Amino acid sequence: MKPRREDAEALAEAADDEIAAAVASDPDAAPILREGELDAFLAREAERDLYGVARLRRQLKMAQVVFADRFGIPLTTLRNWEQGRCEPDQAARVLLAVIEADPQLVAWVVTERRRGTALPRQAVSIPTPANS
Repeated sequence: MKPRREDAEALAEAADDEIAAAVASDPDAAPILREGELDAFLAREAERDLYGVARLRRQLKMAQVVFADRFGIPLTTLRNWEQGRCEPDQAARVLLAVIEADPQLVAWVVTERRRGTALPRQAVSIPTPANS
């Protein structure tokens, strides 16, 4: 016996409601935002993201977990920076600036360090400040 169209629609709606409830109860799930809510969410995030960490991560189109792993930053530390609970120290700010300038290089260095590979000691031309 073939189900009636109304029954199938009711089942689909129930499934959608169940999915929405499951997502709402999961603290790790991304929020479902309606029109206009995204702008308000991004504005609140910008207020907390004093050092541009979330902006950089979004610019690179990476989830927090991926960004933290790829660049060797503890996930909790990354979340604390993005939430404004603590600020990156000077060394971390330099790391973030290098990630912004050349994310592939930083990811490569992190990968090679994890493998225990000695990094090449080749001459690199680094621009020096005009006043030095």
